[in-house]
Amino acid sequence: MAIAKEVTFEGLKYTLDNQDRLAATVAHQSAGNQVPVESITGAATPTLTMADSGKTYLLTASGGSNTIAFTLPAVEVSAGFHACFIVKATSNKDISWTSGADNMIVSTTEFTASGNNQSHVTDTCTTLTMNADTVNAVVGDKVEIWCDGTNYFIKGFSNTQNNTAIFVAS
Repeated sequence: MAIAKEVTFEGLKYTLDNQDRLAATVAHQSAGNQVPVESITGAATPTLTMADSGKTYLLTASGGSNTIAFTLPAVEVSAGFHACFIVKATSNKDISWTSGADNMIVSTTEFTASGNNQSHVTDTCTTLTMNADTVNAVVGDKVEIWCDGTNYFIKGFSNTQNNTAIFVAS
């Protein structure tokens, strides 16, 4: 659901700031609406728009050169954007998300090889890659993305146990 920057109500125009637009989006998403789900399997290069906000993507990137490379919408017109990405089958090819500028604030968590500890990465970047061609992404690995119109905020979690980082920010 896209939230307008300006609305007309009873003949009067009202300008909405980013906070108003984000609140309207959250209210919409929590109002019991069904969440659209889209499966992506194999090679794909989806360019997301505000119309994709609120979607959950189920991902499988395996075999051959079947990487999945998402391009996020322009940040300045994307206040309120939110999407969730979940690995639905073990994947051995990269999955990436790219923004047009160095405006992605990333926080990711994964397990170390022993499984006893977690490794945490926080970074600001242009691209976040789930480095699945080096370390398989497993069922349930997840990335969630929110936008406030200035930055993308990304939270990633992986159940992968390895000493090689599955999340790479660049």
